[in-house]
Amino acid sequence: MGGEPWPWVALLLGYGSLALFAWSFYDAWRWPALTYRIADRLFRGVWLTTFAAAMVLQIWNGVWRPGEENTGRVLAWIASLVIVVVYVVDVRPRLRDADAAADGRPS
Repeated sequence: MGGEPWPWVALLLGYGSLALFAWSFYDAWRWPALTYRIADRLFRGVWLTTFAAAMVLQIWNGVWRPGEENTGRVLAWIASLVIVVVYVVDVRPRLRDADAAADGRPS
């Protein structure tokens, strides 16, 4: 267990981000397509495809392979995280507000 902690950090980041991508996919899937149109955001299929691609890239690239050169993998991972952050910070609140407005309840 001695040595550098970086392999464990990479392992935690890899699996943690994979779980975050899976949660984002589920969250995007559970909103009806009409809600995306009411919220004036990208279509539901675009978000689902993006999150599915992020999960596939995460599994295929494997950020958790600490012994290899990882410049391209890290860039793809960072781009995927940026997409998830945009979804969580911008799209998800608008979806919630649009769904509440469609149902006639306060947001």
